[in-house]
Amino acid sequence: MNSDNNHKEDNTDELMSTKNPELGLTGKGVAPISIPVVNRAIAKYVAARDARMELTTTEVETKRAFIKALRDNQDKIGIVKDGETEVIKYKHDDVTWTLKHGKDELKSHREKVEQDEE
Repeated sequence: MNSDNNHKEDNTDELMSTKNPELGLTGKGVAPISIPVVNRAIAKYVAARDARMELTTTEVETKRAFIKALRDNQDKIGIVKDGETEVIKYKHDDVTWTLKHGKDELKSHREKVEQDEE
């Protein structure tokens, strides 16, 4: 009898090795679901997310360099009052850039170009 019990335990161990290790179950509905269209959508999203994250890193670095350039040249640009706050204002093309003095708050404002009415 001992040999039968051992044999059954061996079979049980063998069956356990073929089961889903996370659930310990076998059969339909136990394996992870894999839907090709969802998998492709995931891959596309991950690629877009990673590209955005790379661009965000680049944007942050270039913004810091831009702020540093404004601060390094504030004596040439000048500091003006905007309400109660001192700011550095710099106009480039049709965009006015405003940096709050002493803070990293950078804003841009595009001037509206008026078109002549005929």
